[in-house]
Amino acid sequence: TTQRHPMSYLNDYNRYQQAPPPRKAKKEPSGCRRVLAWLGYLLVFCLIFFGGVTIFSYVYLSNELGGAIDTVVSYQGQGPGGTPRFYDRHGTLLFELKTVEKRKWLNYDEIPEVVKQATITVEDDTFWENPGFDPTAIGAAVLYNAQSDGGRPVGASTITQQLVRHIAFDYEERVGASYQRKVREIILAAILTQQRSKEDILSMYLNEIYYGNLAYGIEAAAQTYFGKSARDLNLAEAAFLAGLPQAPVGWDPYTNFAGAKERQEFILDLMQADGLITELDNRVAKAIALEIQPLIAETPEVTTLLAPHFVLYVQNELANQYGADALLKGGWQVTTSLDLNMQTTAEQLVREQVNNRREAHNVTNGAAVILKPHTSEILGMVGSVDYFNNDIGGQINMTLSPRQPGSTFKPLTYAAAMEKGWNAGDVIWDVPIELEVGWDNNMTPVNYDGQYHGPLLMREALANSYNIPPLQLARDVGLPHVIQVSRKLGVKSLSERAGFYGLSLTLGGGEIPLLELTHAYATLANQGEYQRLVSVLEIK
Repeated sequence: TTQRHPMSYLNDYNRYQQAPPPRKAKKEPSGCRRVLAWLGYLLVFCLIFFGGVTIFSYVYLSNELGGAIDTVVSYQGQGPGGTPRFYDRHGTLLFELKTVEKRKWLNYDEIPEVVKQATITVEDDTFWENPGFDPTAIGAAVLYNAQSDGGRPVGASTITQQLVRHIAFDYEERVGASYQRKVREIILAAILTQQRSKEDILSMYLNEIYYGNLAYGIEAAAQTYFGKSARDLNLAEAAFLAGLPQAPVGWDPYTNFAGAKERQEFILDLMQADGLITELDNRVAKAIALEIQPLIAETPEVTTLLAPHFVLYVQNELANQYGADALLKGGWQVTTSLDLNMQTTAEQLVREQVNNRREAHNVTNGAAVILKPHTSEILGMVGSVDYFNNDIGGQINMTLSPRQPGSTFKPLTYAAAMEKGWNAGDVIWDVPIELEVGWDNNMTPVNYDGQYHGPLLMREALANSYNIPPLQLARDVGLPHVIQVSRKLGVKSLSERAGFYGLSLTLGGGEIPLLELTHAYATLANQGEYQRLVSVLEIK
């Protein structure tokens, strides 16, 4: 073998000394370190985000909510509302209602504990702990609304939010369901909670909330319904009253005592579940016979009343949309769609027609509706021949009462046929036929003149109101289609299946309110373009 030179070993040694050490495999960060890193990133993001939100909120609160904040924080109570007035479209006063509100303020210590407990239990069971709003309830409401199909959003309002809504927003905002209003409400509720004590907030709420029948506050409610001071309410009465503010019209003790009583028992069960009362307390309170006082104290004074059925119709529409509280407290000036000149003429014509038919046909009452076709504005509504005549049930609005429309339904059947391809120049046969008209009955229809007219143009059959052609059309196009088209035109009362009515529907066998039938005719006059009914033009 060849011998190496001694210096070669020295060179190998030097190279070994100068070479870098072998690389070790790079260690991955542990799971804990990764979590800490992400938390660090999240913390930085949150600092930046919430810093921006803080700046934005300060600017927003200063610019947008400054006045509302002052109103909420300095609120000391509210006096009676204004007088609602209703006018026709030209400014003539139709109706004025001078409301007589019952309101008396109680200090916090004067309100019984059972009233406070019952109210908090049903309205806001986190009241003493929450910051003015309930994040859990809000989250649940957001989730529900996200999963809903576009209906009215549900809320999650605490007592503080309800109070803020009552004192800081006008009626349009108060009854709205926008998320923007809800955000403002939450912000103001949080500010109010910071600035005022929980006792102050609960006291204001119980003294301001509406209990129905012009009773604002718990003292007025106790006097109205039980004829006693709120200081003397027992558990049964307190739970009963606590159930009213959420729906003072729906649970009005004078019109729906059973519903109000059921609500009371529900609240008592909640109080027992929360440990506020015992099972024995619950059973005893439910067994107490509640003595509701007659509603005879103060009543509204009507100073003007024209077109009474229409005015009451408008009131109900507004109450359903905005709440009865708005009508009584808002001091609204409502310009309606009514034309008083047309209304007066319609009232006179109804009286004349009823009088002309009284003896021969025993006619005692009548009604009329006038609509503006292109807008479906109600120009006239006569609900009876005499609103003040109790012998004929004059206060019943017959334009809203379902009646069999007779041959006036036939144009809706022709409209349904035209949607299926028929036209006014098509020939239809007026000949003897046998038809199944529902409920396993057959009929051989005849015309009012007792004759058959052979081949007719469809426009001739409609103009002469013959019976057989529309029956054939309803059979051929299908009664479900006739009902569907009728609903599209404005008839909403045909809620049963087609088999319930049978083909006799086309001759007026179903019951329809006059207002709906007139609405359908107005839609036809508007080239088939549907417009919702309009009774109010402006509210101030």
